[in-house]
Amino acid sequence: MSVPNGANANLSYLDDYIEDYFDNKETIYIAVDTDTKGVGLRDELLRRFGVERCKLVTYGEECKDANEHLMKYGRESLLQCLASAQDVKVDGVFQVSDFEQSLDALFEHGLQKGVTIGHDNLDRLCSFETKRLCIVTGIPSSGKSEFIDEIAERLNIRYGWRFAYFSPENAPLAYHASKLIEKFTGKKFSRNTLGYGEYRNVKEHLEENFFFIAPPDNFKVDNILEKAKYLVRKKGIKALVIDPYNRLESEQGSRNETLYISELLDKLTNFAQINDVMVILMAHPTKLQKNKDGKFEAPTIYDISGSANFANKADFAIVVHRNMEQNYVEVHVKKVKFKHLGEQGVCFFKYNIYNGRYVPHDPNGSNGEIIWDNNNHLIQQIKEQQHQENERYSFLDFDDPADECPF
Repeated sequence: MSVPNGANANLSYLDDYIEDYFDNKETIYIAVDTDTKGVGLRDELLRRFGVERCKLVTYGEECKDANEHLMKYGRESLLQCLASAQDVKVDGVFQVSDFEQSLDALFEHGLQKGVTIGHDNLDRLCSFETKRLCIVTGIPSSGKSEFIDEIAERLNIRYGWRFAYFSPENAPLAYHASKLIEKFTGKKFSRNTLGYGEYRNVKEHLEENFFFIAPPDNFKVDNILEKAKYLVRKKGIKALVIDPYNRLESEQGSRNETLYISELLDKLTNFAQINDVMVILMAHPTKLQKNKDGKFEAPTIYDISGSANFANKADFAIVVHRNMEQNYVEVHVKKVKFKHLGEQGVCFFKYNIYNGRYVPHDPNGSNGEIIWDNNNHLIQQIKEQQHQENERYSFLDFDDPADECPF
């Protein structure tokens, strides 16, 4: 069949015939010109007929239409164009061939563990990767935000991950930045302990690696994600921290809370997957559980205020709990969705009030002196990079004239 008015996207003439001529057809071949008007006609035909039963006939890069292909290559070649017509690619539907390279890489190398923060006790339980949603919870004053900062600082040092924060509870921004500076330098944020040179260097590092989303009035999740998307494109952030959930402006409307939270978590997960970032969401528990002695117990991920979907839809779920009596911090890994990335378990830390860092702790071990980490991580990073650079050239013997200096 031929359209009666050329390559025109106005298909009103089709209205009277689509039921009698086309509704009972299993396959419809669309063969149109490849110029702008032809493409417009093609798209409108696909919309009217439905892409699931259409095949597209193409004539090759050097041919605009069937007649041009016939003149250049002959009848048999034109028939082959019809025989090799392709199904229309449906948005959101994939075949193995669409991700074959990724599948082959998994086959050759296996499922790989994600990135780790460098604390052996937690690394054994949990490794992180982008395109995931990580939920963190804990009772007030348990150190949830501090531990999120610990994760951020160490992933930045170890892998160069850049972070964006929406963290109203850490306002003003200078306060939050001062805490990050302590974690990087290992020193208390003070003129008496931090030299101007170190201070200048760490400020420059934060300028290039940490970004803060702080709208003056619009705390809606879409606004936060729009600004985070800008930072993905312009700065290459690998993680977005939202701390806490209840500071996002509610758009629940007439929906019940469970449905609203489910849709919001889906939106965060979709953002993580589309933009190849990890989203870390801190959420408060609904109530504080006490044991028979009246002491606060570590909450579960199902205790988060609002909905069990916080547990159901998380890729990672972490509970930070401070043991007041023993003066250490428990980190409970409650969920790791994919087994190659980790498993459930608990590990223990001591918190350094001097610089906000955590060091692994064994509550059942000896009462030996705790070895605190007060080193400047930025300086350590530079030294390690220099060492690696030296190792690259250690095989050269410069006494041998055959060797050329790489510099």
